[in-house]
Amino acid sequence: MRTESKREKSQMTTAAILKHCYDITESYLQIDDRVTNNSTISIIKETQDLLISTKQIFLNEILPYWNPIKDNISISYNGGKDCQVLLIIYLACLYEYFYMAALNFNNLKLDTMNTFNNMNTTVKFALKAVYLRQENTFQIINEFIEESSKKYGLSLYKSNIGSMENSLKEYMIHEKWDCNYNTKQKAGIIIGIRRSDPYALNLKYIQQTDKNWPQFMRLQPLLDWKLRNVWSFLIYSNEPICKLYELGFTSLGGVNNTVRNLYLKKTKCNQNGDKCKDGTSTSSHLWNHFQWEFQHRFGSHNKDDHSEDMTIEDNSIDHEYLCNDTESYYPGWFLIDDEKERAGRTKRK
Repeated sequence: MRTESKREKSQMTTAAILKHCYDITESYLQIDDRVTNNSTISIIKETQDLLISTKQIFLNEILPYWNPIKDNISISYNGGKDCQVLLIIYLACLYEYFYMAALNFNNLKLDTMNTFNNMNTTVKFALKAVYLRQENTFQIINEFIEESSKKYGLSLYKSNIGSMENSLKEYMIHEKWDCNYNTKQKAGIIIGIRRSDPYALNLKYIQQTDKNWPQFMRLQPLLDWKLRNVWSFLIYSNEPICKLYELGFTSLGGVNNTVRNLYLKKTKCNQNGDKCKDGTSTSSHLWNHFQWEFQHRFGSHNKDDHSEDMTIEDNSIDHEYLCNDTESYYPGWFLIDDEKERAGRTKRK
């Protein structure tokens, strides 16, 4: 797994950005008999089915009504693993929906493709995205959001820090989106929420916001993904990820309510195979389920199955938050239990 370097900046055109993401998704879907580990292939096959389903939602239910050419779509992006996976799939589907369909000489989509290309001749293509800030967060997250939004060609709007409702109102005003349109005419925001998230169990892939909220369409095609599916696809993609995941974080929030996940702590019991007295975990649960994905990750010839160790510089703004805890932790992807994913979302002591 790579982490984003400050010097790594994308110079790709629109077509190259979209095709890169398309190639990632297609490569993942083509994984077959190269996998020999039964537990690994079960996760990959499950994720392939979910990836196909998510693509179909984008291609058949979202993009015909909400797309960048209609200027009525945005993606919520906070640098986390879920929204990054969803962003990659979204960009891949844009390539498939516009560029590949244009090869079949569909005039409408051909005109759309030409619009993309014309934009490339003047400015770097950008997709609308919004970072809904609700609290002060880690400098590492902010840096990753900044760098990755450039890599993916996002035109990122950062809201003022406030409640989710106020941040959405601010963004709707910024975009001058009319809230009074009928359902299919309302603007849509792609949201990387999964059913294991709070209040998400009964959500639909496409639904209007509640009456008392800013009115837009929630586009949520990642709902059925599990934690193991997110990690399998993201690790295989070989895309840079937020560095906090390497340090034992599994769910990213603000600096005052996000800590390393206690289920990833390297205690003597989970290293030696004994059961921990506090019941947090055993060694059978703490292993890298994604060694195959690391060894065969997209576009890489390096067969090393782990990322480089990461350190926090003493002069970093995050140092006081991240280095007070002297315990060692496994990386975030060692945890695949959805019920324990948010164990790090707790008030910092």
